[in-house]
Amino acid sequence: MDTTHVVASVTLPDGTVIEGRSQVTLEVTGYGPADNGPWGTKTMLGTEVGCGSVAVDPAVIPLRTRLWVEGYGFCIAMDTGGAIKGNRIDLGFDNEIDAANVGRKKVRVLVLQ
Repeated sequence: MDTTHVVASVTLPDGTVIEGRSQVTLEVTGYGPADNGPWGTKTMLGTEVGCGSVAVDPAVIPLRTRLWVEGYGFCIAMDTGGAIKGNRIDLGFDNEIDAANVGRKKVRVLVLQ
C-alpha cells in the first residue's frame, strides 16, 4: 500500500480535516509514569511516559507509528504493555490522575504514517 495515499479522514468540530491511511476503532485506557511497573518512567523506545506517547500491540500498530486518537489528539506509538493485546491502546499521561480519568472506552484512531 502506498503510505502517502489518504484513505481515511476525520473532520473536527472546528472544521479541521485530519487525513490518514486507515481508521480503526480501538479500546483505550490511560497510564502514567507510576503505572509503568519495572520500566519506571521510560517507554519501550526509551522516551518518557507522558502525553503524546501511547502503548500499542505492535502486531496491530507498529512502534513509531504516528496516530490521531479521538479525544486525545496526535501521538506516537512508543510503548508496549503486557495487557495491551489486539485492538487496544494505552494513552500516555503525565500523571496517574489524568490517566485514571480516561476509564475504558472505544474511540476512533487514524493511522497517519
